[in-house]
This record gives sequence, C-alpha cells and structure tokens, in this order.
Amino acid sequence: KRAASPAYGACAAWWAVNLAFEAGQHEQLSSYFADWLNLAFGPTWLARALSNYFLRGTFDVGDIAAVTAGALAAAGVLVLVQHQETRHA
Repeated sequence: KRAASPAYGACAAWWAVNLAFEAGQHEQLSSYFADWLNLAFGPTWLARALSNYFLRGTFDVGDIAAVTAGALAAAGVLVLVQHQETRHA
C-alpha cells in the first residue's frame, strides 16, 4: 500500500488554519485570541490587524461547513488525480 501524499497534509493544514480563523471570531474566544496576539507579538501592525479581524469578525457555522466541504473536495480531487495517474502509469 502506498503512503499518503503530502498534498493530503496540505488539505488538512489549510482546513485547520481556516477553522482557527473562524473559531477566533466566536464571541467567547475572540478576546482571548486578540489578547494572545498582543502578548506574543506586541503592538505590531500584524497583531493589530489580526486582533481586529477576530474582534470585529462574525462567527458563522456555515463558514465552518464551507471550510470542511472545501477541504474534503480538495482531497477528493487528489484521489481522482492520483487514481488517474496510477491507471496511466
């Protein structure tokens, strides 16, 4: 059996990043994320921009569903491409 392609790891990593950014907008988490960014990076433009993203963004369960569907679709495309490559090899 062949090892899983690193591309599947990329799908999972982007899913996790997108999920973290969406979760960071939740009203019960946003201030924690903003405070952590300010502690970790100080008063930099990046920390301010990300803090504003979390504090002013809107959490939506539909976005989590879309992120998950996108990651699964990307993995599905990889399966099809790898199957196609295997058939023609």
